[in-house]
Amino acid sequence: MFGKSKIDGANLVAVNGVFNCCGRLVFPMVSDIAYNNFGCKGKRFSPATARRTVFIATLAGQLVIVSFLSQLIDDKNYNGFTGAMWVLTTLYGAGFGTIPAFIANMYGPYNVGALHGLILTAWSIGGVGGGLAFTGNYNHLKKSNIQYVCLLLLSICNTCGHTCSAVTAHTHAQRSHCAHTRAA
Repeated sequence: MFGKSKIDGANLVAVNGVFNCCGRLVFPMVSDIAYNNFGCKGKRFSPATARRTVFIATLAGQLVIVSFLSQLIDDKNYNGFTGAMWVLTTLYGAGFGTIPAFIANMYGPYNVGALHGLILTAWSIGGVGGGLAFTGNYNHLKKSNIQYVCLLLLSICNTCGHTCSAVTAHTHAQRSHCAHTRAA
């Protein structure tokens, strides 16, 4: 794609793994810092709110990068592509690192194992199937601008998913608050 050797590709993938690891380690810490130091009107964020904010910010960052990734490829901008891939992988690792604590905050520690297992399974299926589908579609559609229409549809689906997730989390938080209020 960029006229680079196999060794350059292997080096890119190796360094990519380091950025993934850094995202897994740094961003959960960022969500803890947000929980401990930020909030509004003198109140701190709840742990679930801090983790949700960091998680959604990483997903939004991934969406932004993916939206201009094809342009970097079309322009044969190897350095831009490399930087974008490293940031994208850091944000991917961030989502992977924050999700266990996010689940524990939202649904309690008792449910973490089952929910995390489901998420990892879905993530694996999406990673393999999505990668194959993206490559097949990209190779087929790169001759036209229809890839931007597909990106728009992906963005709409992503937004709908986040909206449903936020509504579900808000409903769960309200039920949990009502149950605690009745118990007191």
